[in-house]
Amino acid sequence: MTQASLARRLRVLRAERGLTQARAAQLAGVAAETLSDLERGKRRAYTPTLAKIARGYGVPAEELVEEEPAPLGEAASREPGPTKVRLGDVLSEQLLAEVEAEHDRLSAALEAGEISAAFYTRRMADLYGSMIAMSDSAERTSREAG
Repeated sequence: MTQASLARRLRVLRAERGLTQARAAQLAGVAAETLSDLERGKRRAYTPTLAKIARGYGVPAEELVEEEPAPLGEAASREPGPTKVRLGDVLSEQLLAEVEAEHDRLSAALEAGEISAAFYTRRMADLYGSMIAMSDSAERTSREAG
């Protein structure tokens, strides 16, 4: 599992549960900074930390670290050698940056009492869902073109 795929999985799990990073970190028993760094792919995940986070989210630890299977056609056509940068990867990074900026804005508004927790949760779930859908669409387009 790559740091990027773990980061994505952690963000999606938290958004599905409607948790802020602070609350998710509290439930998992890890520092909020640790969870933030893991969700952004800026920190390497260690087994004890992953176990705590999995317990906090109520999922098996294996769910956090197992690789997502590649489509059969893609897996069969892979050859060792340099990895090509796919449009979906670049788009995902751009979307992730936009979602992180919106997350920061919404978190500040939530802490200031300007928005409700329910609004925050719905908006973040929508953002992550859109990000995943756009990334998947770009990857399909890139595969069809290449």
